[in-house]
Amino acid sequence: MRVANRWISPETRQNNLLLIFTALLWLILHIPSAVAANITDPAACSGTEVVLDADQTFDNVDITCNGTVSITSNSTVAVINNANVIFQAQWVSLQPVFSVETGSTLKITTAEPLVTTAVSEALFAGNQEYRVFAANDLGMHCADLDYQIFSILPPFNVIHAQVIKKGKKPSLLTPGTAPDISVVYSATSNPNDPVFDPNNPTMPAALNPPASSLAGTERASVSINSTSQNDATAGVFKSNFWKKNPFTANPFGFDGYDNIFFGLLSPLAVILDTGLPVPDSLLLPDCLSTPATCQFMQQIMPGIAGIAGKYLLNDPKPFNRFDEDVNFFSSVLAAPTGSIIEGANWWSADGVPMFPKDDAGRWNAYPMMRIQALNSSTVVASTDIVLPVASEADCQNCHALTLDCADPDLSPLIRSDSCTQAAVSPTRFSKTVFDVASLDDPAPGDTRNQQLLNAAKINILRLHDVKHGAKYPAAWGSCDASAAPENANNWNGNCLAKRTPIQCSQCHYSPALDLAQLGPTDDVASQVFQKAVGTSMSSVMHKFHSQYGALFPDMPPPDDTTRNKPAVDHGYPDADPKQSVKEYVLQETCYQCHPGKRTQCLRGAMFSGGVVCQDCHGEMADVGHDFTSGGTRVPWASEPKCQSCHTGDAGRPNHPSGAIVADDGIRLLQAYVNDANAPIASPNSRFAENENLYRLSGNEKTLQFSQGHKGVMCEGCHGSTHAIWPIDYPFANDNIAATQLQGHKGSIIQCSTCHTGDLGLTLQGPHGLHPVAPISMYSGQPDTGVDITVWNRDHKDADRTLCQNCHGKDGLGTVLSRAAADRTLACDKLNRNGCQNYNINGKNRKLLFVDKGTEISCDLCHSNKINDD
Repeated sequence: MRVANRWISPETRQNNLLLIFTALLWLILHIPSAVAANITDPAACSGTEVVLDADQTFDNVDITCNGTVSITSNSTVAVINNANVIFQAQWVSLQPVFSVETGSTLKITTAEPLVTTAVSEALFAGNQEYRVFAANDLGMHCADLDYQIFSILPPFNVIHAQVIKKGKKPSLLTPGTAPDISVVYSATSNPNDPVFDPNNPTMPAALNPPASSLAGTERASVSINSTSQNDATAGVFKSNFWKKNPFTANPFGFDGYDNIFFGLLSPLAVILDTGLPVPDSLLLPDCLSTPATCQFMQQIMPGIAGIAGKYLLNDPKPFNRFDEDVNFFSSVLAAPTGSIIEGANWWSADGVPMFPKDDAGRWNAYPMMRIQALNSSTVVASTDIVLPVASEADCQNCHALTLDCADPDLSPLIRSDSCTQAAVSPTRFSKTVFDVASLDDPAPGDTRNQQLLNAAKINILRLHDVKHGAKYPAAWGSCDASAAPENANNWNGNCLAKRTPIQCSQCHYSPALDLAQLGPTDDVASQVFQKAVGTSMSSVMHKFHSQYGALFPDMPPPDDTTRNKPAVDHGYPDADPKQSVKEYVLQETCYQCHPGKRTQCLRGAMFSGGVVCQDCHGEMADVGHDFTSGGTRVPWASEPKCQSCHTGDAGRPNHPSGAIVADDGIRLLQAYVNDANAPIASPNSRFAENENLYRLSGNEKTLQFSQGHKGVMCEGCHGSTHAIWPIDYPFANDNIAATQLQGHKGSIIQCSTCHTGDLGLTLQGPHGLHPVAPISMYSGQPDTGVDITVWNRDHKDADRTLCQNCHGKDGLGTVLSRAAADRTLACDKLNRNGCQNYNINGKNRKLLFVDKGTEISCDLCHSNKINDD
C-alpha cells in the first residue's frame, strides 16, 4: 500500500485506520452512559457467576482475583469494554471488547500457569540471492522500568533495514522496484551470550541469575526477549509502563507521555507489548492540525498475546513503513543540521517497546532480533542484530540514602556501599532541606530494586519542588514546598511530587521526544511548558551537574600520560585499585546516567582504541552548553562526525593544527581541537559522513566519489553508533550480524557479501577500497581452496600513488591495510615471509598465509615497488 509516496506494510493497514481515528474511538467508548463495574467479590474469584444487569455497557471492568470468573448476561446483549484483568495486584492484560449474549457465559481465567519452555525462534534462512542489512539507530536506547514517579524516556527502539539482491551489480531494493519484498523481525538468541559468562567483567552470570522459579528450565537456558509483559507467576518483572494508574485508570505510559502528542494520543493506543505511535516524519507538522494525515504507526513485540499466549509466542512482526526520504527537523533547524534526507531507502520499525530484561528475568542490555526479508511469504535473507536497551541511570548514587543503597534485599548488581547521599537533605553543596523518601516509607515499586530507584526519584522531585516550586508555570500554579520543606504531605497539588507521573520533557525540551518536530513550545492544554522554562533536558542535566567537580571530574585529554595509570595513585582514593584514571572518571561522569557501569554502552572499535565519551562530545559542561543556554549545540542533532577523527588517509592525513594524533599517524584521538562544540570538519575525507549524523548517512544522492557505497546506509556495514564493529569481547552479540554477513566480525569488507564473481581491478569499493582476498579457513597455513582474486594476482599496473593511501607512502603497511581476517594470498618468491609452492589441480601455485591483523605491505608478497617510476 502506498500513501503519498510512502510504503506501509499490508499487515498494518487495519491498525493504521484504527490509529487515525483513535481519538474518536476514545470519545465513543467513554460516553457518559457507560457504567463502570468493579468485580472484587471474593465469591466471584472462586468461580461464582457475576450477573450483568439489563442492556448496559460496562467500561474498564476490573477483575481482581486468582481463578476463573464467569460473567453471564441476563439482557439481550451486554458489552464489556476493556476488561482489565488484575492478577495478584498486577495489571497484566487489556482485553478486547466482549459481547455476552443472553444466557451465555464469558469466562476469564486470571490464574497463570508457570511457563518453563523457551519460545521458538524463526528459522535462520535465505542469504543465497538476497541480503538484509539492519541496525539499531543509536547503539543504545534507554527506558525506565518504572513509570509511576517520573521518567526520562519511554520504551522506544528503532530498527532500519535494507534489502539487497546479490549479483555482479547488486540492487538496493525498494517497494517500487520489488513490491513483493517485505521485512519482519522476531526475537532470537546467542548460545554464547555474555550473560552466561561467569567471568563477565561487569555482570558475571552468578550475579545475574534467572528468576528462581525458572532455574534449570529450558526457558532459563536461553537469553531471549520476546515480550515486554510481566510474568507474576515466574517472578519476572520487566516494566509497569502499561500498568493502570489507580488514580486515573489510564496506563502509566499514557499519563506520562500524553503531553508529547498534544492531545492526539488515546489510552486505548497504549496497550501491552505495543510501542507508542510514531507519525510519518514527512507529514509533519501539518498533521497536528489534521490528525488523519499523520499516518501513525505502532510496532509490537513478537510475543504479544493475551493472557493465554504470554511467553509462548514469537511471531515475526512487520516493519510498518518504508522511508524513501526522511524528515529530520527540516522546519525547525537550519541546514545542514535539519534537512530532508533524500534516498534513505530503508524499512523502518520505529518504537519497538523493548526492556533490558530477558524472558527468564535476567538483565540483558543487548537482546537480539532476527531480521528477515521476505519475497511474498518466503524468507530470502536473515540477519541477527542487537536491539540494545538499558535502564541504568544510577540517580540513587546521590539522591538516595547510603543505608538504602546497601539494603541486603537489593540485587547484588544494584546494591552498593558507595552512594554519596550528596543530594539528600541537607544537600552537600546547597544545604537544601527537604522531606527525604526512603525504603522505610516505603517507596512504591514492584521489586526492591524499583523501590530504591523510586525513592531516589521522589527525592529528586521533592528537591526540585523546594528549590524551584515558587517559579512553576502560572498554568500549574506555585508550589509551596519551600514553606514547609520537611513535610511533603502538606504541600499543595501544584508540586511535582503531587503530580506524578511526571515526564521531564513537559518542561525541559528534548529533541528525542519531539515526535512532532516543533522545537521548544508551550501548550497549556497538554501541560507542555518547554519554551516558558527555557532550558533543555540536556542542558539542565549536564550543565547543572558539571559544577560539582568533586563528584563529576573532568576527563584528562587523550595525550595525558596519567589517563591510563592507576586512579588510586592519581587523586582518586575511592577508585577500585584495578581502575585506570580513564575508567574511573568515565564511571563517575557519563556512566552515572548513561548506561553505564554494568551496561557499558560505549563498546565498539572506538572504545577498544582508547576513545571515551569525552573525546567525542567534550566534558559535561560542554554538552550542557546548548542552544537553550547560550550555545549552538542541539542535543541529539549536533554531534561529531566520522571525519572529525578520520580526517584523511595515509597519503593525505589532513590533520588540523593542534589535533591530537594517534600513534599510527593517521587517525585522531579527539574529535575537536579547542572547542568540543566545534568538531573538526573534513568533508572531503574518504571516510566522511554525507549527512549531518552518522545514523542518517549513506544515501547515494549526496555521496561523493569514494565515500560510502551506492546508497547502503553506513550503519549497515559498520554497525550502530557507539557499537562500531568489531566489538572486542569475542562473543558479543553485536558481532554476530557481521559474522553472518561476511564470515568474520568487523566492518563489512568482503565483496562477496553482495557481489557475485570476481570484480577485477577496481577501486570503487566502499571508501575507494579494492576487492580483498577471501577468508582463509585454515589457521596458520594457506587455504588452497580459496579463489585468488584478480586484484591479488595482477595489480602491478595499478596507480601506485593510490596504493599509498592505505599501504603507506613507503609501502610498508598501515592500520588502514590491516587484514580483517586470516587471508591466503598469491606470492612471487618462495620462502619470502613463508611463501610456499602448492599443487592445485595439477598446477603449481605460490601461496602465503597472512594472520588477521597483519598490516599488508608491498614486500609481503613481492618486492616493494610502490615508489618506482
